[in-house]
Amino acid sequence: MKLLVLSSRFPYPLDKGDKLRLYYQLQSLSKEFEIHLICLTDEPVCDLHYSTIAQYCKSLKVFYQKKSSILLQVLVGFIKGWPVQVSYFFNGKIKKEIYKIISKEKPDHIYCQLIRATEYIKDIPIKKTIDYMDCFSENSFKRSETSNILKKIFWKQEAQRVKKYETSIFAFFDNHILISQSDADFMPFQKKPISIIANGIADIFFEPIENSKSIDILFVGNLSYYSNIDAVDFIIHQIFPELKKMGIPFRIVIAGKSPSHEMKEWIHTSGQVELLENVPQIEKIYQQARIMVAPITKGTGLQNKVLEALAAGCMVVCSEQVSKGLGAEFSAIRIAKNAEEYVHHILHLHGQYQSLKNERDQSQKYLQEFYSWQFQTNKLIDLIKS
Repeated sequence: MKLLVLSSRFPYPLDKGDKLRLYYQLQSLSKEFEIHLICLTDEPVCDLHYSTIAQYCKSLKVFYQKKSSILLQVLVGFIKGWPVQVSYFFNGKIKKEIYKIISKEKPDHIYCQLIRATEYIKDIPIKKTIDYMDCFSENSFKRSETSNILKKIFWKQEAQRVKKYETSIFAFFDNHILISQSDADFMPFQKKPISIIANGIADIFFEPIENSKSIDILFVGNLSYYSNIDAVDFIIHQIFPELKKMGIPFRIVIAGKSPSHEMKEWIHTSGQVELLENVPQIEKIYQQARIMVAPITKGTGLQNKVLEALAAGCMVVCSEQVSKGLGAEFSAIRIAKNAEEYVHHILHLHGQYQSLKNERDQSQKYLQEFYSWQFQTNKLIDLIKS
């Protein structure tokens, strides 16, 4: 069976989000289908990355989009009423080339990742599956809530356009996938059939390493992403001052890429919180930590950082929103609603860490069974075959 896969990004295992998700899906999909992969990108793809992905594909075509062309695409899309995150990726010339590939290969099924790429293939009379991943309209709305006046106006308009687009694109696809039930609940077509296919956890996070737990409190994430910025702000300005009053010398670490100058100032001014930028092997940071905190309230979807922390043997304190997005209850998780509750759980978990080993082991066992990439991608394989 020939499967054409269309992605708005070039997948790679050392990245996050949609790139990481598609990389692991391709590993399993290639065992069941003949894969013809088409990727859009606005950044160069090196030979190593290309060859890493090509091994799973019968054919691989990458379309590079110049920034100058993208600006024009966004303007044209705005006139059409499209969301920016759709028009940003759509190019009429590329669409013609994609049609040629489809005409040549004659795939039995098309798997499209994200609404960003749907304009290229929505009208093609072939069975199609779309992976929305997150509810982008809700994400855009929540982003407007934390933005300044000009960005707030943009993100509110974008949220409205995305919601309208999510509604209209539904009818063009046979199968519909979201990453969590909480995202499905936000979608404008809630009563329609939706399949929940979560992200998996790479085996490397479960590998034990010989070390002392040198990090007391950890937060990990893309530090330029709005929901993570909000979470770090909460840790630095709400949780940390309360912990400081206790007089306990906690080692607190924020790890991730692309922190702003303002965030660096927050961390530097604290005098105790550490910043680790662009960590090459993030699993080793998780494995050094006792407690992962995830006070995320602005984003939607499944927080992979929490699953990775659980897999690496951390206790976790997170918001109710994060917990619901996981799609399962984990004994190693505590839920907090405000700074006082975060501090309460942190103090208890830090003092009882060794005695809570059974809770951590149970969470790890559950993850290994139900959150492996193979287990989750098998759902996708069954969906496509059906």
